[in-house]
Amino acid sequence: MAPAALPNDVVAEILIRLPHDDPSCLLRASLVCKPWLGIVSGPDFRRRLGAFHRTPPMLGLLRDYCCAHTPRFTATTASAFSLPAAGGPDDCLGTALDCRHGRVLFLASNELLIIWEPMTGDLRRVPTPAAFDYIYFMPNAALVCTASGCDHRACTGGPFQIVFVFSKSNGGPMIIESETVAELCVCSSETQAWDEELTTIYIDSIVTTKRSILVGRTLYFPFNLGYILEYDLCGRDLVVIQIPDLLLAEFKGNLMLMPVQGSGVGIAGIKESTLSVWSRDASGHGDVVWEQSRVIDLDPLLPAADDMELLGFAEQANVIFLGTCNGIFTIKLNSELVSKVCEKGDSEMLLPFISFYTPGCEECSVIGITT
Repeated sequence: MAPAALPNDVVAEILIRLPHDDPSCLLRASLVCKPWLGIVSGPDFRRRLGAFHRTPPMLGLLRDYCCAHTPRFTATTASAFSLPAAGGPDDCLGTALDCRHGRVLFLASNELLIIWEPMTGDLRRVPTPAAFDYIYFMPNAALVCTASGCDHRACTGGPFQIVFVFSKSNGGPMIIESETVAELCVCSSETQAWDEELTTIYIDSIVTTKRSILVGRTLYFPFNLGYILEYDLCGRDLVVIQIPDLLLAEFKGNLMLMPVQGSGVGIAGIKESTLSVWSRDASGHGDVVWEQSRVIDLDPLLPAADDMELLGFAEQANVIFLGTCNGIFTIKLNSELVSKVCEKGDSEMLLPFISFYTPGCEECSVIGITT
C-alpha cells in the first residue's frame, strides 16, 4: 500500500525552505507533480515565502539601455535565470529609469512610460505628464509601491505611484543652468492620472538619469553639480540638498547616492582604488555636515584596473555595482564579498531586479530579453 501523500500545507512548509535566491530550486520542485505545481504557483505560497525569508533576493541586473551584443538582463543567481520576455515589438521597451518593488519603469519615448511587472507579465503604458518638454533634457522617475501596510516582500500586483521629475527653463530658452527649475508630478495606478498641479522648486542644476534612492517614505533624485532633490512621499515637500564642493572635487564626480542606516541619504565615491561612504549628520546647532562613515580598500578585492566606475546600488540587498575594464562586479557591503557578474558592455547605470520567484504561470517562462 502506497504511503499517504503529505498534506499540501506540509509540502508548502518544506518548499519555502528551499534556497530562495536560486529560482531553479522551486522550478524543479514545480515539475515533480501537478499538486506541487499548484502549491508553488498559488498566491498564498508567495506570501508565505516572503514571510519566511523576509528579504527578497536580488535575481539579476538590468542595464539602462539596450546594447547590441549585450544582454539587457544578467542573472546574479547561482543557476541560469532570465526574466520572462515582455512580448511583441516592445521587448526593448526603452530606457530603464527605475526597478523597485518587483516592477521596472521604462521611458519608451518622450510621450510614453511603460511599467513592466516580470513576475506577472503585467505591462502598462502611461503617457508622460503634459507639462514635460523633451526638447532639452532627459527626465528621471521613480516607481514606489503604495499598498497600505505593505512590507515590500511580495507586493506584486498591488497599487503603485510614479514620481516623475524633470528640469525646465524658467520662462525662456534654456541658456544657463541657473535659469532652471525642477518640476515633479505624481501618477497613481489607482486613479491612472497625473496630479493636476506640479510641485516646483528652483534649483541651479539639471536632473540626471541616475537612479533615485528610497529611504523610508522619502525619495532622493540626483542632479548634476552635486545637487540632490529630496521628496517626501507623505508630506509632498521638496527640499534641495547640496554635496560639498570639496567632496565633488575629491571624487571628480564619480559619486552615487545610497542609503546609509541611521542617516537617510548618503553618497559613495571612488578615488583611485578606495571606496568611501559619506553620510549626513545633523549637529546640535541645526547644521548638517557630511562625514565619512566607511572606507573600503578595493585593491585586495578586485583585479587591478586603471578606472573604476560606480554603476548602481541595490537598496534591499545593500550591494554596490562597480564597473572596470575587467567587467561588472557586485560588492556586498555587509561582508565585502565581491563577485564578477559579467563583462562591462555599454551601460551608464545598472538597476537591480529584486523579487521572490514563484514558477507556474505562462508569463514566467524562462525567456530572456537580450536585445
